[in-house]
Amino acid sequence: MNFTGYTSSEISRYLVLRSIEWSNFPNFLSQVIAPILLLFYPWYFVVFGVLAINTLWSLIRYRYIDAYLASIVVTPIKILTWPCAIGSSIALFMHGLYIPASIALLWPAIVGFIGIPAKLGLIERAIGTQLGFKEND
Repeated sequence: MNFTGYTSSEISRYLVLRSIEWSNFPNFLSQVIAPILLLFYPWYFVVFGVLAINTLWSLIRYRYIDAYLASIVVTPIKILTWPCAIGSSIALFMHGLYIPASIALLWPAIVGFIGIPAKLGLIERAIGTQLGFKEND
């Protein structure tokens, strides 16, 4: 990514947001995937599955940082999050599955509270370095 033309505060915000998303990447991806999985699996399998995957992710998130991957998934996730949540929720409500429907509808908001704390500075620096950002520029 070329940071020419961006202010340092814009670059800083970009790097912070990518590091937050990377620190709990499975949670970030689950904003789209979990509501759809709730259509096919019991809600407790989906919730505990996301928690388990996120716990495993916390063991490798500093060893493997991919700035390109972190950057390209943002737009599809932002576009698809609420349509998937609302659509899955409507389908579940229509079938009388009120608890999974409520979880599907609220999942994008809930997922922000079930993350595992991370050292965002380490991830932010690694992403900035991979994208060619130099602090002195």
